[in-house]
Parts: sequence; structure tokens; C-alpha cells
Amino acid sequence: PINDQLKKSLEVTNIICFCMEGNITSADEKGIIPRAAEAIFSSLDREEIVESRVRVSYLEIYNENLSDLLVPVESKTKLTISEDRAKNGRGVFCFGLSEETVGSAEDVLSKLHMAQQRRHVGETRMNKQSSRSHCLFSLAVRTKERTADGMIMERCGKLHMCDLAGSESAKSAGMTNEGASRERERKNINRSLLSLSRVITAIQNGDSRVPYRDSKLTRLLQESLGGRCKTCIIATVSPSVLCVEETLSTLSYAQRAHGIKNKPIQSALMVTSAQHDGNNPAGGQIDAQSWQELEMKLLYMTSEMQEAQAALAKKHSQVQTIEDRATAAEARALAHLE
Repeated sequence: PINDQLKKSLEVTNIICFCMEGNITSADEKGIIPRAAEAIFSSLDREEIVESRVRVSYLEIYNENLSDLLVPVESKTKLTISEDRAKNGRGVFCFGLSEETVGSAEDVLSKLHMAQQRRHVGETRMNKQSSRSHCLFSLAVRTKERTADGMIMERCGKLHMCDLAGSESAKSAGMTNEGASRERERKNINRSLLSLSRVITAIQNGDSRVPYRDSKLTRLLQESLGGRCKTCIIATVSPSVLCVEETLSTLSYAQRAHGIKNKPIQSALMVTSAQHDGNNPAGGQIDAQSWQELEMKLLYMTSEMQEAQAALAKKHSQVQTIEDRATAAEARALAHLE
């Protein structure tokens, strides 16, 4: 269903609490990202798709520092969080984050394998390969699709998959030889998750101020929490009694976020076949806003028509009732005369 929303030119976010990559070398143990990539490229293999382009990016938030996992370690590019407030702008985004073009699901897996070598993981008492950072993997899909009437529909959709590091207590996670650094990681993870909890609570309560800026995680997820994205939260929990506190915390997140209502916006452009061929570059296109206005007008006219049909049916019923009464009265009058 999430990929179906992506094909409708929507921006979609999956907020995942555990393992969105999985074992990328195993067909049965692959995570959300490899499976989503396969589904996307499978959907692009259709006759009506005349052109397509897929780009990926991979961002890590480690101790409140931003890192691009798809560039060499020696890269000196500084990443900052910016906001495009234009009407059809990008919203909140990471300035300086690279985007790599991929041509198949195998290319996506190759990028993932490279990024996995750089992501911060470590051993705790609860998990041998514990994520020490939050990660945001994005797939941007742009297509040109030929419609039944010969028009060209340009669509642009994005799929963001956010892997949240799990909250930890010092007692349950335990200390390793890297005690000081692990303690710093634990505090930053819990602080950002607490900020996320505050944002969810503020949105649910309808507060005038939502503390998106309290952490970089909530700032980047601003469009996903009460914004213009379609959002799906996947909560992965353990059946072990040793993890009961973490399980309850994860389920609490999912339950509270369930009541948030977003306002998704489609991004599509209709182009005539003449313009697409280059013979008429000046006109013949409808932007996303105009397209939405036309759809709203169509819905309004449809509802007006349905109301008119209902009123006409009601009037017809009333006329029929009057005619039946008149016929019955006439019959009684004739019977009286006889």
C-alpha cells in the first residue's frame, strides 16, 4: 500500500523502530528497504511508463551530528537542516545531502551494503549489533506516464524510511569497554526520542507551538508528523520478558502517533503529447495546484448532481403520491354517484 501511495505522486514516510535493512544477502531475511526497492522497480516495468528516474540518499544522525552515508569518509561537505517555505517547495530538507541515481533494486542493495560499513553500531548487553544512531533512507521516483488519451503525466513521489535507534536504560543496556562513549550515545538517543514524544503529544493536544526544533530528528520528520506526507509507523517488538520495558515504550509511541492526521499533497503535472514531443513548448500543461482545483471542482459538481437527483426523486415521489390520491378520490366520487 505504501508503494501504491508513492505511485500517486505522494511523499511517504515509514517510521521504523527496528531493522529496515535486514540481511541484504538473504532473500528471506531482507528488510523493508530492499523489499520496497524491488516493489518500486517492478511497478516501473510497465508499457505506459515512457521514462523514469530513481535517486537515493542515506542520512545518519549520530550524537546530533549529520552524516552522509553515501559519500567517502574523507568528504568535507557540511550538512545543515534548511527549510523551503515556498508554496510548492521542498519543506524541511538536509542541505548538502548527496543523491545517487540507481537503475535497479540491485543498485540500491549495493548502496546499502556500502552504507552499512559506515553506520555506527555497537554491542550492548541487550543487542550484539545495536544501532547507535537514527538513519533516514530516501527514494525519490520521477516518472513520465502515457495516459489512455495520449497525454503525458509527469509524477514525482518520495519514500522516506526512518530507522530509529531504540531507547535504552543504563541498567538494561549495560556498560562495555567504551563506557563513556556508549553513555553519550545512550543519552543522545533517549533525548531525541523524548523530543519525538513531545512533538507527538503537542500535535495530539492541538498545541499552538510544536517543538520540532528540539532535536534534529524531529526537525527532519516535521513533514511526516502533521505535515504533507503519508506516514506509516512499523513497531517491531520482542516477545522476551527481558525487553518488556522497551516493548511497552515502542507500543506507546505507535499508539499515540496513531491519532495524528497529516495532509498529503500530490505532485503531478499533465503535459499534452504535442508539448512532450517538443512541438508546442509554450502551453498545454496543467500544474499540480490546477489539477487539484479541477479535481475539487469535479467532486463539487458531482455532489451537486447527486443532490439534484435526490431532490428530483423526492419531487417525483410527491407528485406520484398526489396523483394516487387524486385517482383514489375520483374513484370514490364516481362510486358515490352510482
